[in-house]
Amino acid sequence: MPIFAGAQGGVLENAGFAPNTLWYSKEPFFVGDRVRIYSVLYNSTDKDFSGKVVFSDNKATIGTVSFAIANGRAQDVWIDWTATAGVHVITAEIIDAAVSSPGGGELRVSLKNHSAGRSERFIEEDTDGDRLGNSADTDDDNDGLSDTEEAKIGTNPLLADTDADGISDGEDSQPIVVSVQAHTKTDSRTEETFRNTIVPAATIAAAAAVDTIDALRTRGVDYFTEKVAAITSTAASAVPTSRAARMLSDSPPEVAGEKRDDAPLLTRSFYNQANVLTPFQSLAFYGNSFFLFLFQSRSAFYVLAALFFLLVVRWIFRRIFLRKRHLKRSRHGF
Repeated sequence: MPIFAGAQGGVLENAGFAPNTLWYSKEPFFVGDRVRIYSVLYNSTDKDFSGKVVFSDNKATIGTVSFAIANGRAQDVWIDWTATAGVHVITAEIIDAAVSSPGGGELRVSLKNHSAGRSERFIEEDTDGDRLGNSADTDDDNDGLSDTEEAKIGTNPLLADTDADGISDGEDSQPIVVSVQAHTKTDSRTEETFRNTIVPAATIAAAAAVDTIDALRTRGVDYFTEKVAAITSTAASAVPTSRAARMLSDSPPEVAGEKRDDAPLLTRSFYNQANVLTPFQSLAFYGNSFFLFLFQSRSAFYVLAALFFLLVVRWIFRRIFLRKRHLKRSRHGF
């Protein structure tokens, strides 16, 4: 059959949309539903038929779908669409229609059946998700109270729990007053969550922090002990053996039955009599001894750590909050 048989003015009549062929993947559908819009094309020519289908909603394009149909065949086309509230006129139009044959050229054509018609829908809310639109639903929020009853008592017909106290309006003796019982339940759940979740987590975190700080303190003790020992060793090696012997000989005689500790006497001799430490060594010795004392004394160390933490917090506060306050004043011209 010639492709323009029965056509007037070069318009193709035997291909395009079947009349009034727009349908949806589900019925009914409501605001927010994802819907697929379908139509069907046919080709009764002896050529292959191709083009594009433009789906529109209130003349605004939803999307474009390409198609190609062999002679004597039909084909479904579709587009996905999310429904919004209000009146919608859905249409589908063919553009860039053409026919062709194997080994031959493509010929652009006009179509008599270039439109799938129009489908008009009013889309409304389904608040409670019962697949019944609010206009037909006597209880839009499915709380056990009809919309008419809710209008009389002043509750929200689109909200199952108007006062947000955890009790639906249909079961709440005072649906617009927050229930003390609900608060008690909420407080109980909050307390249980705090006791079973937050407290153990905080305890573990605190223990980990204490262990970390104590490990730091132990490393500090080892470090400063080595420093002090190194300085003492340097001083001891600088004292001649004969002089050290004289220092010991000058010490008080040993009393019968009393053991004399020569090491402290010799150590005192280094710093009080021999005076072998340079000023820099003396400063280093006493500085390291001071920090060794702080790290050895747990109470002194934690007091110092707490002061350091407070200083850091104060610095952060001044850098962030006071700066914002200053910038706010500057914007207002203060």
